[in-house]
Formats: sequence, C-alpha cells, structure tokens
Amino acid sequence: MTVASEPALVVMGYGVSDTLQLTVESQRLLPRFKSVYTLAAPPNLRRYLQAQNIRHTDLSVHFDQDRPHADAYLDVIDVILKSVAEDPPVGLLTQGNPLFMNSITRTLLIAAQRTGFVARALPAVSPLDAAISELGIDVATFGLQVFDASRLVSRDQTPNTAVPLLVLQLAGLGCQTTGSVQSPLPDRLVPLQAHLLRFYSGEQPVTLLNPGNGHRPTARATTSLANLSSVAEHVVPESQLFIDAVR
Repeated sequence: MTVASEPALVVMGYGVSDTLQLTVESQRLLPRFKSVYTLAAPPNLRRYLQAQNIRHTDLSVHFDQDRPHADAYLDVIDVILKSVAEDPPVGLLTQGNPLFMNSITRTLLIAAQRTGFVARALPAVSPLDAAISELGIDVATFGLQVFDASRLVSRDQTPNTAVPLLVLQLAGLGCQTTGSVQSPLPDRLVPLQAHLLRFYSGEQPVTLLNPGNGHRPTARATTSLANLSSVAEHVVPESQLFIDAVR
C-alpha cells in the first residue's frame, strides 16, 4: 500500500457568513501551517486566529480594484503557489465549503497538483447546508435543484417546477469585474425574474434568504415572483433565493 505524502497545501472552509463553523479537523491543522492565507476574513475569524496566535495574510487586496475576476483569481493563486514552493505546508481559509461554487480553490488545487504539490481540501459547512437547515427541507424526499443565478440565466437552464429550487449568488448577476459584486439594483434582478416567469406564475411565492451569524439569525423576505424587485435592496453577496415546488 502506498502512503500518501503530507499535503503541501490544504484548503479549508470556515463556514457561512461570520458564524465561524470551523471543523475540529481544521482547527487542529491550522497551527501546523507555515503560512495561512484568507480571503476577506470576517471579524470572528480574525479574532479566532489572533487568539490562537495564528498569523495570516489576507489576499482580498487583489479584489479591491475594479478588474476582471479571472485576473484577480490568478493573482491570488500565484501568491499561494509561490508560498507553497518556498515554505510548505500552506493553508487557505475560504468561506463555506472550499469546493462549493468556489472558482479560486478549484483552480488552485488543479494548479498545485499539476505543479507536483500534494494538495487537499477539507470538508466544511457550505451555503447549501445552511439553507437546507434553515428551510427544514428533506432533500432526500423532495429533492433540491441548485443553480448559480448568472448561469441559470445566461445558459438558459430549465428548472423543474416539481422540485424545490435554490438560486445562489444573486449579487453576482451582471457583474463582470471584482468591484461590481454588491447589492444589485432592482433592474439587475429583472433578467432572473424574466427567466423564472417562463416556468412559474407571477403569484409564485419566492423567499430571499440572507444567512446570519451568532448575533443575527437568518433573515427571510417573502414576496411573489412578480414583485421580486421589492427585495433587491436586501440582496448581499451571501443571498439565496428559494422557490418551493409547485404542487
């Protein structure tokens, strides 16, 4: 039996929003890394790392300017891979699950393995886990469709109205650069609304979910699909839109 080498790079998730849902496995590994990187680390995570005497470098500076997402992603990946080559092991902490709708970590792991580094991703709480728990739905019984908002529209994907639907990354609608991911203006939700109206009636209830943290519970705003623009001002990067099955 071949024994795998110790990973030179480990990507981990710290959970949803600022809830600090680090697994015990990740907590035990963090002190072993020569370098720890984060992306826009929230306050609870920064305080935790400081309390554990774990120094970290936040790479969110690469997203501060209005530039194409791909350019920012490549900069972040380049910084981390150089660190892995010079002084492993290296850890990266990202929001949610590192392999759930995260282009940076997926590309980073592929690049690391192609370079010859042993890389590993640890499981973590994702926005999908949080939504399932908040909604109290039994996915095994009723099923669940999950779409990225921009891809749902741009690729003309067809939802199954008999299965509950969860649309993620609403704030990314129409955003082509790093500086434009923000709360969408009402008209930015229009393409999504128009797409969904091809399959659901205007009276179909829709629920906006904004994950909370230890001090703020998950916020819900329910309206009709025809009135979707009324909740646009409440959309944040973590927002999700839920539509129950048509029965």
